[in-house]
This record gives sequence, C-alpha cells and structure tokens, in this order.
Amino acid sequence: MCVGRFRSTSDIALGDASTKAPVRARCALALLLASILCDCSSSSSTVAPTPTSTPPVFGCPAAPSTPSPYPPLTTPFSITFNPDPLWVGLAGPVGGRDTVVIQLDINVDATGALHGSITNVHRTLRDRDTGQILGDVIDSGRFLYNGNTPCRVYDPLLLYGHENLTGAVFSTFRPNDPLGFQRRPAILTVDVTIVDTSGGTWTISKSVAWELVPAPTPRSPVNTTVRQNDPASGCAFDSIHGYGLVLDLSWDPPAGDVPVTHYGLNVFDGAGRRLSAFPSVTFDPDTAAHRKRVVLCNAHIDAGAERGATWAVTACLGSCVVESDFGVARFDFQSCRDAGVPACQP
Repeated sequence: MCVGRFRSTSDIALGDASTKAPVRARCALALLLASILCDCSSSSSTVAPTPTSTPPVFGCPAAPSTPSPYPPLTTPFSITFNPDPLWVGLAGPVGGRDTVVIQLDINVDATGALHGSITNVHRTLRDRDTGQILGDVIDSGRFLYNGNTPCRVYDPLLLYGHENLTGAVFSTFRPNDPLGFQRRPAILTVDVTIVDTSGGTWTISKSVAWELVPAPTPRSPVNTTVRQNDPASGCAFDSIHGYGLVLDLSWDPPAGDVPVTHYGLNVFDGAGRRLSAFPSVTFDPDTAAHRKRVVLCNAHIDAGAERGATWAVTACLGSCVVESDFGVARFDFQSCRDAGVPACQP
C-alpha cells in the first residue's frame, strides 16, 4: 500500500519567492521515488493466481434418509426365495451320486422408502415329517457386495432397497450350504435381522420347502437285447464295425411337477466302458418326448463285453447345475458277428 503526506498550496506561500523552485523540484523527485518504491505502475503490477477448485470426491452414494412417519405401521422388509419350492440335486458318477447340490437365492427387499442393513441371518433346516433339526447356521456381520470403481464395496439393501444374499461375498454366508439335507422332504426357515437408517431393529422370517429331484425311469431298452451291425442304422458298411450301433433310448420323466430342461444320458458296455458318444445331453424335441435315438456308425461292442451293458438317464434343471440321481437299466448287445454281414473280425 502506498502512503504519502498530502501538502496544500498554503504551506508553500509561507516561504519567500526564491525558495519556490527548489521546493517544486524536491516535491517532483519525492513523487517519482514514491512511485518507484510502491510499484504502483500498472505495467509492473503482479497478477494474483486464480485459485484452483477442489476436485469432487466420488464414491458410494449416500444412504437414503429415514422417511416420515417413523416407525412404519407394517414391517418394512420382506423375504422371497428363488426357486420356491427348492429342488435339491445330486452330483457324482453313475452309482455314486453322494454329493448334495442346491442353488437357492434368498432375496431381501425394502417394501417402501425405509432402508437398512442386514446384520444377522439364521437358517434352520428341519425334516418335514419328524421335525428333526438337520442343520442350524447363524451368520452375523455386514453382508456387502463387491462393486466397481469408485464404489468398490457397498451395502445393497441400505443403498438400493434390495439384496440377494448369494452376492454377499464379504461375509461368512454360504448360499449353497446343503445344511445336512438327508434326501427326504425338509423345510428351511430363514430369519433375517435388519437395522434401519434410524437404528430400529427388524426381524423377518420365511420358510421354503426342499425336495430331492426324483430320478427319471428308464423304459427301453430294459432287460432286452440290442442288435449290432444292423443295416437299418443307415451307416455305410465297415469291415471292422459292420453297420455300427443303433440305440433307441426312452424313459419316463421324474414324478411330480419338476421343471426339467434337459436329460443327461450315459451308456456303458458289459466291461464298464463308456461308449464314445456319451455322456450326452438332450434338447427339444427329444427332451419333451423323453426319448433319443443314438446312431454310432464307427463303433461295435467287443466280444465278451456284450452282456450286462447299462444305460443311465438323469434329469437336469436349468443349466444342469442341479441334477437328479441316475435312473439305471441293464440290457445286452447281440454279438456283432452274429448280426448278418460278417464283421467285427479280429
């Protein structure tokens, strides 16, 4: 800041005339020095830097506020299951399907504008007929989802009012836990505890029936003989395999209203060797018709393995993650050498 002392013209009139010129000169010099020292010239003034704005901070959105009136008159959260009822499957080889497989989504939803966070999930599986507890599991903590940048971890029920517990990767919750299922009808009860945005605690409950997927029943061939080297196959004759093999497989669907999407097929010769075309999965129209024709042109059953052949069929749900046990049937193959045109020679 430039500070100067102002002098009026009456101050100069008090001296004699001979001193006026030196006074004017000194005043002009003083004004020049003051201008230089104070840097008041517009050409040499310093421009103040423009302040930079603080970049916004991104992340998860804020949780919604608590609606009014509070507390609500009805329970503000609900549970649904998918599927309902639950069809329970088995995994393993033919004759050894011992692993229980389930695929169940437990969905928790806000029924209105009040949201919250799940803090506890209690699952109890009971035998439907006896009431015996087969499994009892409690999972506590936060049930969070894995998100993307910038919201990498978030609480879906709190932010959006919906949570499928299958997606809660940051918890001890195992969505596909079979809970000691014993292949008999059972009832699963789920209790979910939720703390809402005002700190209120709610517990909601719901049950779902568990049923084992019944196995299909083989219908043909069963305890019969299947011809080899049959010209009706449509295959060109081969000196080793003859006219090949034709298998017309048919079965009855599982009992009950099971939502089957495919059937899985396996065929083994009498020595336990799986035929080259298998395992096989059916698609419509074979799935809906419960039958499938399999033609193997470049194949025959070795001598000594014709007796005691087996075939097996399993029902698949969805993408075949959940399957039934196998329905198994026995049959025999006719000797390739006995079926018309000589073939299958050593």
